[in-house]
Amino acid sequence: MKREYSLKSTDQFPPTARSLVSSLVIKTGDWRFFRPFFVKRSSPCSQACPIGQNLARAFVHLERGDWRHAAETLLEENPFPAIMGRVCYHPCQERCNRREFDEEISIRSLERTIGDEGSKLRVGKSNLPPEGDRSLGVVGAGPAGLSCAYHMRRLGHRVTIYEANTDPGGMLRYGIPSYRLPKDVVDREIKELERLGITFKTGVRVGADISMEELTERHQSLFVAVGAWADRPMKIKGESLPGVQNGLEFLRGVNQGNVTRRNGRVAVIGGGNTAVDVARCLVRMGAEPLVIYRRTVSEMPAFAEEVEHAKAEGIQFEFLASPTRFMENGGRVDAVELNRMQLTEPDASGRRRPVPIPGSAFVLPVAGVVRATGEDPDLSFVDGEIRTAGEFHYMDYIGPKGVYRIFFGGDSVSPQRTVVHAVGSGKRAAIAIDRHLRGLYDLELPPVLSVGEKGAPSMARYLRLLKNEDVDELPEVVEYEDINLAYFEKTPRVDVKLLDARSARSGFAEVLDGLDPDQALAEAARCFQCGQCNQCDNCYIYCPDLAVVRHLDNFSREILYDYCKGCGICVRECPRAVLDFEREMSE
Repeated sequence: MKREYSLKSTDQFPPTARSLVSSLVIKTGDWRFFRPFFVKRSSPCSQACPIGQNLARAFVHLERGDWRHAAETLLEENPFPAIMGRVCYHPCQERCNRREFDEEISIRSLERTIGDEGSKLRVGKSNLPPEGDRSLGVVGAGPAGLSCAYHMRRLGHRVTIYEANTDPGGMLRYGIPSYRLPKDVVDREIKELERLGITFKTGVRVGADISMEELTERHQSLFVAVGAWADRPMKIKGESLPGVQNGLEFLRGVNQGNVTRRNGRVAVIGGGNTAVDVARCLVRMGAEPLVIYRRTVSEMPAFAEEVEHAKAEGIQFEFLASPTRFMENGGRVDAVELNRMQLTEPDASGRRRPVPIPGSAFVLPVAGVVRATGEDPDLSFVDGEIRTAGEFHYMDYIGPKGVYRIFFGGDSVSPQRTVVHAVGSGKRAAIAIDRHLRGLYDLELPPVLSVGEKGAPSMARYLRLLKNEDVDELPEVVEYEDINLAYFEKTPRVDVKLLDARSARSGFAEVLDGLDPDQALAEAARCFQCGQCNQCDNCYIYCPDLAVVRHLDNFSREILYDYCKGCGICVRECPRAVLDFEREMSE
């Protein structure tokens, strides 16, 4: 929030209107009692980003057509802008200041386009430090493990990833259908990690093919990010019948090419993203999916956008119903018995608790069932006591050569099981592990490293700390009322096209189109670029004393206080709250 100043009594004014010192000392005299200064503020979209990207700065570069610096700005904090621009649930857009003016910026679409165009420029390897003597082993090649590996390699460490599947990617490859995330995008992003020098060992199951003891002998530290793939049984009669499948097992099969024809009604039990993805895959396979959820649509943990897309594709939902048993005919499931539910007081999740309505049971004939009611991590291969420290779950493992620090992250420890939170978790782990490997246990991380309530640290600021450079305190967030709206015109958002329902149901083509480069430039121009100096030159143009200097070599601005009278015009005319006032002298 921009601070307001006012003089409340005459004794706060200077005693005379004339200067009290020679103009040889201060060129315009010493009557200024407020001093303007450039201030570093944060945009609300960056504060809301679980990865902690400087989105507004990236869009400053993009508006100028500087694709390389736009991509490098995102890659500084996020290894996968092309992936995040497709699958993130975009909490940044909910906080966009522009939405109070006309419509929010299509931030996710811009991130996708910057990621796609940046891959053509092959950015990301510049200034990569050589591999040092310290080595990290990563267990699991999902989004958290890949993110940690990316940042650790950029910090100068040797990194090896161990993955049980034949191909890396984890949930990106095996859990998210191609209509949301094409597999060629996943392949492209992982190849970039290989290009950085990260080693992948696939088809290696830790605990079976290699032990934790062996890993601790090979590496100075480990990061375990195996995800949550273990089935969570519903514990009702008939769930082991043929024709009853687990949601993630079903999606894994679809992502591996097992897209066989399905006929008839298939009950999908659950209300999360897995349930919605299963239903949308089933409709593409010719089935008639029915999503059964024990609460209402407003309590569904699935992303609202995905639910709307599912409805547009003709998928039906049965709310306030919960299965009590799966019924058999001829050795195979052919019906589900359900109870009608009603919502009572909130439970531990903050949502209203569903309870059965007495005498409301009914039977629903089905051709199959897919259970998507949750999964758990399988950490059975890990020995020792797991403890919690902040947002990290870690353990001190007593191995054959002493004590090794083993860090845990991603879906295996986090209740927020989204790709964007997993990527943020990997970056948090990289900073913690780097401090451990360097022995910097006393390095105090200032609050600026926490971007948003559930955000990730800023890698750019952490790198400055390692160089003993100054790091600012936690910046204020630019709010809507801080923006000088006189410099913006209302313009419609550049929306992306959604594949029509008939075409979507016919196959697994990507349903959301991206922005072409011209559309991306137009959308970036709509951004307020909150808290970011984009060299608009208002301060330079409006200053009546020519006290603002433009440094053309690095596009920076400087205030010459010898000439500044403190009139405040520069502060008032700054469109995006980059300038503020402070008192020149105490009262």
